[in-house]
Amino acid sequence: MALLQGLYETPADQLLAFVEQSLQPEGDWKEEVKDAWQRIERFFREQCFRDELVLDQEVRVLKVVKGGSSGKGTTLNYSSDVDLVLFLSCFSSFQDQAAHRRSIISFIKKRLIQHSKNLAYSITIVPQKETTRVPRSLSFQVQARKTSEVIGVDVLPAYDALGHFSSDFKPSPEIYEDLITSGGPPGEFSPSFTELQRHFVKSCPVKLKNLLRMVKHWYLQCLKPKYRNAALPPKYAFELLTIYAWEIGTDKSDNFNLDEGFRAVMELLLDYEDICIYWTKYYDFQNETVRIHIKQQLKECRPVILDPADPTNNLGSKKRWDLVAKEAARCLRQACCRTEDPSQGWHVQWLQPHRGWKEEILEAVKTVQQFLREEHFEGDYGPDQEVRVLKVVKVGSFGNGTVLRNTLEVELVVFLSCFHSFQQEAKHHQAILSLIEEKLWCCRDLLALGLEDVEIIQGVPDALVFTIQTRGTAEIITVTIVPAYRALGPSASNSQPHPEVYESLIEAHGFPGNFSPSFSELQRNFVKHRPTKLKSLLRLVKHWYLQYVKAKCPRAALPPDYALELLTIYAWEMGTQEDESFRLDEGFTTVMELFQEYEFLCIYWTKYYTFQNPVIEGFVRKQLKRDRPIILDPADPTHNVAEGYRWDIVAQRARQCLKQNCCYDNKEKPVPSWNVKTKAYCGQNSHPLVHEHVEM
Repeated sequence: MALLQGLYETPADQLLAFVEQSLQPEGDWKEEVKDAWQRIERFFREQCFRDELVLDQEVRVLKVVKGGSSGKGTTLNYSSDVDLVLFLSCFSSFQDQAAHRRSIISFIKKRLIQHSKNLAYSITIVPQKETTRVPRSLSFQVQARKTSEVIGVDVLPAYDALGHFSSDFKPSPEIYEDLITSGGPPGEFSPSFTELQRHFVKSCPVKLKNLLRMVKHWYLQCLKPKYRNAALPPKYAFELLTIYAWEIGTDKSDNFNLDEGFRAVMELLLDYEDICIYWTKYYDFQNETVRIHIKQQLKECRPVILDPADPTNNLGSKKRWDLVAKEAARCLRQACCRTEDPSQGWHVQWLQPHRGWKEEILEAVKTVQQFLREEHFEGDYGPDQEVRVLKVVKVGSFGNGTVLRNTLEVELVVFLSCFHSFQQEAKHHQAILSLIEEKLWCCRDLLALGLEDVEIIQGVPDALVFTIQTRGTAEIITVTIVPAYRALGPSASNSQPHPEVYESLIEAHGFPGNFSPSFSELQRNFVKHRPTKLKSLLRLVKHWYLQYVKAKCPRAALPPDYALELLTIYAWEMGTQEDESFRLDEGFTTVMELFQEYEFLCIYWTKYYTFQNPVIEGFVRKQLKRDRPIILDPADPTHNVAEGYRWDIVAQRARQCLKQNCCYDNKEKPVPSWNVKTKAYCGQNSHPLVHEHVEM
């Protein structure tokens, strides 16, 4: 059946219709494949080994598992590859499988030829390529009855390493130990993990499977015919890359645009030399043998795409990814990738952390959190009472959902039972830091993670800082702990605190920002509950700040990341009226322009505190009369997060950025910015406008 229209000729906004009309398998074809599968499966279960001795023993078929696109639910119309994995009783180990697979495949081939007439299908054995390696499978083609199409079948004899399988199954680490120590070539025994591979893809949402079909169609129709003799990556590698793009680009959302997803995958393929992807769904870093092996794999030349079911199998290794990238670049110029607004795609893939990497970081941090929750802090310092940890809150970029890839700093706020007021916190803050420092060195779990560089750092407020290592990749994480008074009580939410909380804060007369950790949950939620695309803009701004400002001026007193986050959120609120559908390039340009106007900035919100209370009103109005820039912390009115920093350096770097390609469109015109006023005049006094964003 010929496709009505080619992929490259299909407009981007019609890709869903293209998949539904041309790629999804029709009912007759599905029935054809299903009938062929059932007949072949029945042959292997009931006839192939019956009344025969193989390897001087009776061989039983333990189970037959359908792999390939048919097993995963990603079959293309009139194109199907079926992997039929035979788990046999004659294999009691991976070594057994390696030793006897050739004999088993020869026997299966002989029996299949003998009984082909009984299958009621025309079967053609595919000749095996000449190689020194023992073949992994027997390949044959089944002629469809109602069409001229053929169904490709690969029979793979395998050792049943997993035994009983269920959807929530995670193999014992010993299974992977056996696999790693078996000595087989990379991926040699992957068929033993077919059920895991199949479930990893089969459990994906329907819309993602449509994207998988489209990428696979591109591979089969646009890439493979051009390079028939080249060592191209396997289709499974493209499936995993597509799933990764979806996980990172949409945060596993079922609601996405197919054209954005397809374009994102093509863009990923261009950057193949930076790809390093793995999952910890079926194996992780807890077992030493597995951990060492994965660490070695992750050090290999890029791209690295570890099979989520088989850590020995790097699907990116020794393949012609340069040819793939060449065709992907061509694809991005075609109608299927030509969207009116390219910024609407899945952006900044390489700024977002890989899920497995993030989980490994947080696993190490969990050890710190457990130490804080379980330790009873008693000593010669501070309050004459037992100190209990009421709550540990993860803040900063890891807490608010804007962490950048390779960020290795985690901030924790610890609410303690010994603080009953802001004044008590100020009085005992240093003593508590010293007490926690002392207890750290007694924690065996933290010592096992390479606890080092423990010191109390002066700041706003002072904090305890130390380093630990991740269990798997031994990356060094910097952890910051700040003790705080639980001013908001046990059920701090995203709602407005009682005005008396802010009254007591103002009356405490603390140094600006010293008591901000008490409001860390509100600070976190202010950013965390923003739209996904705004978080992409936040990541982009922070990446620019780290690479082009902080890296260039490491000793300068530069504004904190939180100030940039608030300024970016303000730009989005004012410039788009909080519209979730905006152009990322316009948002980035707008923020750069705002940086240049820093001397006129005066921003505050009324989400958590308002002017209804006279104490708060009087204090905030005094704050707003201070020198610009003013960016009041939306959770703490005593803290102007913009005060006392070298905004002139930020403005200079922003001016340079606006001259770069990232702030110009593909027609070499400057990207337009949003209409966000930073200066206005009122009456005869000519005061800069105060920007107030009211959220009730």
